[in-house]
Amino acid sequence: MKQGKYWDMEKILFANQEALSDEDLTRYAEKLGLDAVKFNQDLRSDATKELVDVDVFLGEEVGVRYTPFVLINGRVFDTTYFKYDRDLDEWIKTEAALAKKPEAAKPEASKPEAAKP
Repeated sequence: MKQGKYWDMEKILFANQEALSDEDLTRYAEKLGLDAVKFNQDLRSDATKELVDVDVFLGEEVGVRYTPFVLINGRVFDTTYFKYDRDLDEWIKTEAALAKKPEAAKPEASKPEAAKP
């Protein structure tokens, strides 16, 4: 977000997913102390549309189907089975530990021994 309140706005948007009209967005921006005119200009700009289009494309490439969506080391943190408040920290630690482990040495393919005379 161009006015430095990305995470604050994200929190409001997720808390109000049923109220995301242009008027709602402007009200949230004002509540955060943003310049509402600048906010609306940025919201409708070609540059913003391009950023969103790229994010949507990249999300579709990795299989994003909903938000929030957590993907670490190519694995999805599936909220069907795990809970953010209970499991995410430990899950991240596990993924980080797995990423640090060197790949197991791959055994060489067995070579047939040359026939002995």
